[in-house]
Amino acid sequence: MATSRLNALQATLKILATPLLWILVTLLSGSTLIWHGWQHQRLAEKSYTATLQSLTANRHRQKLLLQQRQDAADFSAPYLGLTGQGRFAPDRKFDWRDALENLRERKLVSRLDYRIFPQSRFDAANTSGQSPGYSEMKMHFGLLHEDQLLDFFDALGVEDAGWFRLESCTLQRDATNDAQIILRAECNGRWITLGREGSP
Repeated sequence: MATSRLNALQATLKILATPLLWILVTLLSGSTLIWHGWQHQRLAEKSYTATLQSLTANRHRQKLLLQQRQDAADFSAPYLGLTGQGRFAPDRKFDWRDALENLRERKLVSRLDYRIFPQSRFDAANTSGQSPGYSEMKMHFGLLHEDQLLDFFDALGVEDAGWFRLESCTLQRDATNDAQIILRAECNGRWITLGREGSP
């Protein structure tokens, strides 16, 4: 009796072996296809993200270039008109330094330190040498009161050393016990130039 059941079970397994094998192969094939599809989706998402980042960076660069060209266009007309008046030249670093040293000697502020950076262009794409440019200047002041800062920039305008555009200033109380310095200020601005950079 047991032998008959065993033979029947073996016969059944032989009959089911092929279908079970095909089911297993089908499952494995389906899993492989799903895995490859998932990998392909990941690669596609990475490619899309990289493309989007590249497009965003290109748009940012284009926007910056357009802004620089707009700045150059906005400044060109007044600069060209004032060039004939001697208000500014390709590079007047010596005049700028003389003006600043003169104001330092007049003691309009308790302390003055400054740094003039190399010349740059509003429109870097213009290679004619006649596009408006600028030299950044960073200044550090020691002040008794805020009015000293206003008086300093008023006097700098009277010096007629060139065209200076103030960009920003920050004020804070001095942490030392210097009786001559109650406030400290850091200011940033630009000396506007036109033409090729001269000797420093």
